[in-house]
Amino acid sequence: MHTGQQRLRLVHSVAAQAPAQRGALWYRERLPTAGDFELSFSLHFHRPSTCALPAEWAANRTDDAPPAEEAETAAAWDTAAEWAAAAEEVSAARLRSGEAERVNRLTRGEGTATPYGCGADGDGAIGGEGLALVLHDDPAATDAAGCVGPGLGYASDASYYSRCHERIRNSVALQFVAHQNVTQPQLRGPFRSPNATHIVEWSAFDTLGVYAGGDNTAPITSRTFQSVLDGTGGLLDGAPHHVRVLYAGALLSVFIDHDALPAFAVPLDLAAHAAVGEDGHSWVGFTASTGLASMDADVLSFTFCGTALCTAQ
Repeated sequence: MHTGQQRLRLVHSVAAQAPAQRGALWYRERLPTAGDFELSFSLHFHRPSTCALPAEWAANRTDDAPPAEEAETAAAWDTAAEWAAAAEEVSAARLRSGEAERVNRLTRGEGTATPYGCGADGDGAIGGEGLALVLHDDPAATDAAGCVGPGLGYASDASYYSRCHERIRNSVALQFVAHQNVTQPQLRGPFRSPNATHIVEWSAFDTLGVYAGGDNTAPITSRTFQSVLDGTGGLLDGAPHHVRVLYAGALLSVFIDHDALPAFAVPLDLAAHAAVGEDGHSWVGFTASTGLASMDADVLSFTFCGTALCTAQ
């Protein structure tokens, strides 16, 4: 079976202050997954909304004084304690909604007019969060859903301030993440309150991995995404990417951009993760989300066949 010749957008690029989104797309009927099968699809991440500097790149930030861009703000307060108290006003809610404070390094590129090469000092384009191929036997069927943001629409949100615990149970997911935005507090330095929320920590960056049970904090396997088209292309290189998934003999193999060799091959028993129903079938489809940053996440084609090494090219 084949679907294609159209662009199906699960989430889209929006301004930085817009609420996070999630989207889902399921095949119209359950598909046979108890035995060997093969599927393929094309995805396209583009128009990233934001430029940012991940915390680990900000090595020039010291614990002994406010960063340079915050020094003027700090000077307006009589004591470090007063400055720290004011800093607490940068709430987690504002972080999660994407309101870009200078202290969070989201200082440029909030629009989509210049999606790549944002910032004269080399800050990179940030698109969040990603997209996942999901096979599941959740009792909620096509209404099953996970969280926005780091949950990618199928998993619970593991970020520090999240209260969302929705997830697609009885599932296995192949996850593609441009940037997974997880907020973490900064707990050090005289100019920092223990409750201040000044760091955005990227928990995943340009990665693909396999996850089970609606929990995307501990992958069964994962690796950095790299297109074989030029050996360097990532998920946000502006190009569509083709993915082929072969499940044969309880071995899951994933091929990127028509490469003859798999990006990885991992032993995986779908039934052991309860992703296959008693009828030998699963719901098969895609979920996606945005978070602190956003992007367009499109599915361009989808092919499934119920035998291995068939024509799912």
